[in-house]
Amino acid sequence: MRSTDPAVQVKATEALGDAVDSENDVSALVSLARSHSRAEVRREAIETLGNVHEESAVGALIAIARNDAYPELRRAAIEALGDQHNAVAFEALRSIALGNGPEHARVRRRAVEILSER
Repeated sequence: MRSTDPAVQVKATEALGDAVDSENDVSALVSLARSHSRAEVRREAIETLGNVHEESAVGALIAIARNDAYPELRRAAIEALGDQHNAVAFEALRSIALGNGPEHARVRRRAVEILSER
């Protein structure tokens, strides 16, 4: 992204999500979700990936939910996984809810809440 304005970057990420039609678009969203320097852009990319029903999107969301340094973004990834409605996402949510990893308590709680809504 060329603009340094965070609001423009978020809008551009949102627009990319609205127009996803190739694996390249999904890869771009995954890259933004994993490593953009601004948390708000990462959050938008994470939320957008929740609506992309591709294996690479689910894998990225699982990695972020389990390993990201920021609990806020881990919770956003959990919410996005809840939008996936597939067995892989469900199993990841279940694992996080059971605490089978280094999850923060609020992250685990959010996974439990998402599972209870199913």
